Amino acid sequence: MRKLNNILYLFLGIFILSSCSKDDFEYIEGNTPPPDNTIETITKENYVNKLYISVLGRQASDAEYDAGLFIVNKNNLSEENRRELVDLVMMNNEYYHNEFETIREDILNSADTSDFTLFKQIFVDSKETTNDPNLLEAYDYFIQRLTLLQEVITELESDKINFIEVQKRCVLNHFYDDINMGTENFVVSLYQNFLFRYPTISELEAGSEMVDGAESTVFYQLGRSKEDFVDIFLSSNEYIEGQIRTAFLRFLFREPTSEELASMSVAYKSDFDFKAMQKRILILDEYVGI
Repeated sequence: MRKLNNILYLFLGIFILSSCSKDDFEYIEGNTPPPDNTIETITKENYVNKLYISVLGRQASDAEYDAGLFIVNKNNLSEENRRELVDLVMMNNEYYHNEFETIREDILNSADTSDFTLFKQIFVDSKETTNDPNLLEAYDYFIQRLTLLQEVITELESDKINFIEVQKRCVLNHFYDDINMGTENFVVSLYQNFLFRYPTISELEAGSEMVDGAESTVFYQLGRSKEDFVDIFLSSNEYIEGQIRTAFLRFLFREPTSEELASMSVAYKSDFDFKAMQKRILILDEYVGI
């Protein structure tokens, strides 16, 4: 009899529960669960690996990976943690090699130190075969410019030069002239490489005149030589914006918004710190992936 009663109670309970609809439950207002502020482990792991690939051109070693995770786990990938990690990665001397390689790939068709050494020796040997003062002067210029390219990494590491000077050296040398032969091609190449556009007719005329040694005005500044043109060009506001656009395209695969471009241009012009400019992008939520 007791078994029969138990079975009846069981079926009664099942019937009552099954007859309840969604509307039978009581909802309590204001009982919203707290937000989950944690960041998934995979996001942190990806950020560490992505950062090493972006900044050094390679994956992190096991030790670097562990050290990076330790940093980002200290305060759940906070902005302070991100800055600390980016600083750590950029402290590696490979950073300068990777940046110089990136610039050389973009504007020198990947000419490297072995090419610089080879052609420098060719010009040294050529000097010994002539007494023509014009040729001797030209060879001396070529040798000097190639020597400056050879010294880029050492002088970057010692903070003797900045990346604007690196780009100047990359456009004032035999290799760049050979790739962009002729005055007009040289002028056009700077606008295309650094400003992402073709020069206007007046810009092309003024730039060509200056490169050929005539007094002319570019970006509202007077100059009368090829070196003047490059110096004026690489100090222009549009060049600064071009550098920021290049960094956005490289790290975020998109153009900056007008607001981003304006704010980052002001910051970059305040110190011309190439690393700091890149860091502002590398710590963004968008780059992190959150």
